Amino acid sequence: YAAFFLFVQHRQIRRSVQPLCADNPDRPRALVTLASAKGLVSTDLLGGSDPYVRLETGLFRGNTAAQHATCDPIWEEQFEIPFLLTDPSTSLLRLTIYDHDLTSGDDFLGTATLDLRALTDIETAINLRLLPRGDVEDAGAEPRGTLHLRGMVLRNGPVPTVDPAAVRAAATDAHRIVGDAFVALTRPGEDNAALTAHELAAGLRAVLERLGPLEAP
Repeated sequence: YAAFFLFVQHRQIRRSVQPLCADNPDRPRALVTLASAKGLVSTDLLGGSDPYVRLETGLFRGNTAAQHATCDPIWEEQFEIPFLLTDPSTSLLRLTIYDHDLTSGDDFLGTATLDLRALTDIETAINLRLLPRGDVEDAGAEPRGTLHLRGMVLRNGPVPTVDPAAVRAAATDAHRIVGDAFVALTRPGEDNAALTAHELAAGLRAVLERLGPLEAP
């Protein structure tokens, strides 16, 4: 029964957190939330900056709104970005922060790169250190700050949601079922291994069905 339980666990993990692979038949889209930045360079005469983020790949381009007079902007803006697994020019997301200026050209504040192929279908918080132009670290350069974002992959069809309470309840039930099966199998004087294995399989499948159908390998 232990082998069956580990097999079911493996299937459930694949359903919950599946990194992108080159042979994945879905054409992925990344959902990127530009949350905030901290410690940006001040460029305005009165202090602060009016920062916005430009997002660019080979297939996509977009901007956040500019935030006024701050070096610690908060955007909380979402972007849905298509990309191709076989083409790095579409999967490497360039994030560049500029200071918006109405009277002259926008000033460069810092840049970072995110590989969209590293995202999974569970939203993950990501902190990126902003670099000078060219992505080259310069020990003598003024600190550029940090960009905070969240990212995940959207697949074809509805986006799956997970209820944390349901997951906790299912884990508790699975633990109880496995414990009961172990007690039954180790009870002296009884030969009930086949019945116990059947009950274990049925119980665990019922628990997992509450969380949704299993994904085929």
